[in-house]
Amino acid sequence: FEESRLSPDTHTIVTGYFNKVDFKEHKLSLLIPSSGRLISCIYDEDIEQALLDNARDLIQVVGTIELDEDGNPQRITDVQEVHPVNTDDIDVIDLLPEYLKAKELNNLRVQVHLSEDKQTYFARLDELGIEQAAYTRSDLVDALQAELEFLWNNIAKETDEKLSPKARVLKEALQKFFQEMS
Repeated sequence: FEESRLSPDTHTIVTGYFNKVDFKEHKLSLLIPSSGRLISCIYDEDIEQALLDNARDLIQVVGTIELDEDGNPQRITDVQEVHPVNTDDIDVIDLLPEYLKAKELNNLRVQVHLSEDKQTYFARLDELGIEQAAYTRSDLVDALQAELEFLWNNIAKETDEKLSPKARVLKEALQKFFQEMS
């Protein structure tokens, strides 16, 4: 865990494995893979279905964290959301702004993986030199969409004279893969 992420009484995201659940008390135990520690979580009944749907999977729990005296997460109260962890690759076509389309059927896929401690998503698209990181998959998708839009508007549409040699190579790659819809 990074200190900057863990401050008491703030909403945060913790990733782990669902260890056990007490439906009567609305409590669950989350096993944190990097430390092997168990964190107790108190949840509202309305997220029980999400817990059941992801009972055997790595999950992300969003809630208010309580720290022990050493600054380690001890308990999560007020669990707001539970999400399954999804490291499937992302098809670039799904990330394009409305005004762009693929020039031809390409198999560009963003590679997605989790950090060693299982707390951060990383994405990489070597063909365009894109790398992003985020704590949730939805934030990762948002960051990738924003980067593709930025690259198109600020590199692909720019005149060559205003671009560095590396930027010109990126412009060529962008224009090879994508075009604006007419």
